Amino acid sequence: MASRKSKNTTTSKSDSQNGLDHRFIDHSLGFFLAQASVAARKLYGDRLQDALDLRPVDLSLLLLLLGNQDASPKDLGKALAVSAPNLTPILDRLVARKVVRRVPSALDGRAQCIQLTAKGKKLAEKAYAASCEIEREWLEHLTQKQLDSLHSLLRKLPKD
Repeated sequence: MASRKSKNTTTSKSDSQNGLDHRFIDHSLGFFLAQASVAARKLYGDRLQDALDLRPVDLSLLLLLLGNQDASPKDLGKALAVSAPNLTPILDRLVARKVVRRVPSALDGRAQCIQLTAKGKKLAEKAYAASCEIEREWLEHLTQKQLDSLHSLLRKLPKD
């Protein structure tokens, strides 16, 4: 992988954030992704947990099911980068809330599919609207072209 050099390696402490010299970290995409992740988790976590009693992973799972009514646990886990042992308690929690249900697969009765219940569909739609509002507020300083570029570039990053 080619090394990228910071365009400005002469940044002084007075030019940096919080009195710290950031010239060696400003090139780090990982640092900025981590910072954005912290902000996103706080925004989504605070708003969705308080209003809808949803964790970020719950939101992602419900939104996947909104577009994929008969999804297998394996496919959901893969899409969310959640292992089967970690997905099971998430599904158990949502089943207990009566927002999803496990049903036998139409293709293979031994396998299970996960479906939204009517209550789950309403919750997923409400969560989708809330997540769109959160994103709109959080990213309002970006142009549509910048947002499109950001989405495109993030989709190209490896998921594993």
